Amino acid sequence: MEALDDIHKGFLLLDWLDLRSRSADLGLFVNWGDDNKILHGDDWRDLMKKEMSDLKESIRDEKNKRWQYWELRLKVLTAIGVALTGTIGATIGLIAMLRK
Repeated sequence: MEALDDIHKGFLLLDWLDLRSRSADLGLFVNWGDDNKILHGDDWRDLMKKEMSDLKESIRDEKNKRWQYWELRLKVLTAIGVALTGTIGATIGLIAMLRK
């Protein structure tokens, strides 16, 4: 039973470190000073799971913010493209009418 508990702790530790590295890649602040409290405390599972859920939430929020940034740019570019197409069409129509 103790070996299974150690394996579970190892997998949980790997998931935790993966989330920390992904959040660092996104530029989110990770406080590495709490590692001793999490890794060597009596209630390490609760602390680690709480931090993992916080990290997942902050990663999800950061990805949503980045997507919203690009989504707004795409909407603006699409609106400009539609406006340019309409303007070019209207100009061609006016030129054709004035020539007759």
